[in-house]
Amino acid sequence: MIQNQRQGFYLFLALGLSLLLMSCSTGLKTRSAPTPEQGLTPSQQQTADYQKSAAHYLNLAAESSPTQAMEYRLLAADMFAQAGVFHHAESLLDQINPTELSSDMQLRLACTQAQLMLSKGEPQAALDKLPLPHEIMQSSRDIQRRYLTLKALAHSRLNNESESVQTRLKLDELLLEPTQIRLNREAIWQGLNYLSDSTLIKLNQLTQSTNEHGWYELAIINKQYHTRPHSLSEQFSVWRQQYPTHPGNEFLPKHVGFTHVSELPSNPQRIALLLPMSGKLSGPANAIRDGFLASYYQTATQSAQPQIKIYDSATGHIHQLYEQAVNEGAEFIVGPLEKEAVLTLGQLSETQIRTPVLALNHHDGIRTPPSQFFQFSLSPENEARVVARKAFADGHRRAAILVPNNAWGERIATAFKSEWTNQDGQIIQVTKLPSTKDYSITVRDLLNIDESQKRANDINALIGEKAKFEPRRRQDIDVILMAASPEQARQLRPLFNFYYASDLPIYATSSVYSGKVDPAKDNDMNGLIFCDMPWILDKQHPVHSTREEIQANMAHTDGQYQRLYALGADAHILVEQLSRLTQYHRMGLPAATGTLYLGSNHRIERHLKCAKIEKGIPHPL
Repeated sequence: MIQNQRQGFYLFLALGLSLLLMSCSTGLKTRSAPTPEQGLTPSQQQTADYQKSAAHYLNLAAESSPTQAMEYRLLAADMFAQAGVFHHAESLLDQINPTELSSDMQLRLACTQAQLMLSKGEPQAALDKLPLPHEIMQSSRDIQRRYLTLKALAHSRLNNESESVQTRLKLDELLLEPTQIRLNREAIWQGLNYLSDSTLIKLNQLTQSTNEHGWYELAIINKQYHTRPHSLSEQFSVWRQQYPTHPGNEFLPKHVGFTHVSELPSNPQRIALLLPMSGKLSGPANAIRDGFLASYYQTATQSAQPQIKIYDSATGHIHQLYEQAVNEGAEFIVGPLEKEAVLTLGQLSETQIRTPVLALNHHDGIRTPPSQFFQFSLSPENEARVVARKAFADGHRRAAILVPNNAWGERIATAFKSEWTNQDGQIIQVTKLPSTKDYSITVRDLLNIDESQKRANDINALIGEKAKFEPRRRQDIDVILMAASPEQARQLRPLFNFYYASDLPIYATSSVYSGKVDPAKDNDMNGLIFCDMPWILDKQHPVHSTREEIQANMAHTDGQYQRLYALGADAHILVEQLSRLTQYHRMGLPAATGTLYLGSNHRIERHLKCAKIEKGIPHPL
């Protein structure tokens, strides 16, 4: 079913970096230096502080004996790795002889190497670098925390959710800082909800831990009763009585019940679709309608078949159509799709919106929507924020933004910048793609290749001869945040490779992927990471079987409108589940377009799945 969806994938990643930044005690007594234990946890000064610590350790190495110098270089490499300056970290690790390190330093080396493997998108290699569990048992709690964090992240990126969850449950016992505890528990919850019922039951049978029993049983309840809101509420109350102090209580409202959202029907019997069935938006509207009806036919039973009536929003004033639908008995309104129509309804008074509305677009002009007015869309800004979180969680800190030179590109660039700086990342440069199809000059300028050539020419002039020279790209950026069409992305990725930036990670929104597997064309995008809906990416996800079943019975489910088809399917799910989403907002709602959460201004936010293109095919991370 669509509902059995992996929840909040980006939360695993956002958690990961914040915990990875926790380092271990140095073990060296001769000199003092700034360490994470002395305040260098992630903050606005995180990157600068780690690099300052790295420089300090390198200075100490220059003044120390060979054995101590090697340990100081390892500490410097560790600081560079945690600052996201991976090329410096790798260069220093090449100078380390593991056999000359103490046992504690060997464990630190293994953790640093594993972090570098994760930064390259190689989670299996990261696991291979990590020491065996028994080697960690006698180490410091700081080393144990970092080891467990890296292990959990690697398993999550390999889709080994069972191993990742079990590792995070062990990590929960060691964490001290409240923010890290909260993020880890959110990651535990999201991972549990991706596991099958049978896996959860098996894990619950195998554990002897009361704490773990509580987690598994809470997840089992959430999965087995998620389509029955009132039964779900009753089961949560029973669970709370059994586990009154369990950390899982953080995900439940203080008082389980539906009194404060009783105005939202969980099983409306008359639904109105307000969509532009004629005019320029008729194509998208038809796709949304087909997705909605397909989901409806899958879930409808003979005992519960709501009536659905479709109104053409292109033929009249939206407020009048809303009133008509309500007067004709509609208990729930889905639509409109047109942006200005959404603004019109969203600016009505509390008393004028007396029947719930799920608008299928959003408008920034809606500041304080009526309590029963909600906005759900495939917002590119939402995607940009998810991509920025993913890149930041993977350890990157200094970004360049590359977007088209139009209003759409400007919106995405603004979202990239806002999310990146909110996480204390640095925006080094924003570049707009020209309207021409030749992007070589744009990429050269972005990478400062001409500056590199100029420096070489200046040196040649000074020495009076032509020295051997290979251009180098700029080193002050460690990631590209990009939005582009598939055609643009297929040209851009090879240009980055050509201009000496094959090692520079590129993270993109779903716009770069057509939605159809096409290795012949997409091979040029190898290495690119993008985030998209499970409907598109995850063949192992339960939603994929739902998609195949729907495609077998409905025409035109592929092509340019396939994501809108998924939007329609999720709109139907939200009609029944919006009351649950409103109350259990931290649990999320698994769906085809992503895991859904209720954000500010009654906007439905989507947490997406991410993938890396290899041999022209997206592989989920």
